[in-house]
Amino acid sequence: MKRTISFLYIASMLFLNGCQQASEKIITYQENYEIVGKEKDEMINNTSETIYESIDRSNLDAKEVIIDPIYKDGEDVILPRGRYEIGGHITGNVYIHDEHGKLLFHDILGTGPLGVESITVDVNGSHIVHVDGFEQAYIMPVTTQLSSELSSGIWEVGKDIEEGSYTVTGSGLGYLQIYEQGESPQVFEVIGGDSHTASKVHIKDGQKLKISGVNIIQFSSNS
Repeated sequence: MKRTISFLYIASMLFLNGCQQASEKIITYQENYEIVGKEKDEMINNTSETIYESIDRSNLDAKEVIIDPIYKDGEDVILPRGRYEIGGHITGNVYIHDEHGKLLFHDILGTGPLGVESITVDVNGSHIVHVDGFEQAYIMPVTTQLSSELSSGIWEVGKDIEEGSYTVTGSGLGYLQIYEQGESPQVFEVIGGDSHTASKVHIKDGQKLKISGVNIIQFSSNS
């Protein structure tokens, strides 16, 4: 009888603990659209450590590349170190892996709700850019300037956007991930474009912002 009671007690405690964790996840999401727990872990799993690299933005070695034609299995290209905008015609995928096969970035490019217009990323000279599905893809070196509107890609606080506290909004459905070396990344879902579906974030110099699934995110200063 005692064993039965002990088992029921342990089972109930485990159930309550699971409910509490689920409740905390729901509250965290409802308050600020932040994704935590297993779902977050699945999203950031296998992310390349090269996301923390900060490269020279002078683009001295960067070059324009046009990939045409693109065959069924897609095409791979290794670019000189630099910062690039990648786009394509009409719809397709862009994957960027490091030399060990870990994923730095992926997004679907296309018009309307099918994807984003382009992505902007740094590559270190060993990253492998894979494109597939397009009729043609273009890769163009881009200059750096501070902005409060960032598109799909990877951005650095202090170079692309000023440090500070912001309200984050965007059109469509996408994600904002904030990376800081030595810290667990934060993941926010971006839904719609009004204050009722906005996240509040504080970003610091040197952090990396990974934006996917949405063309533009607006960062409105809270100061």
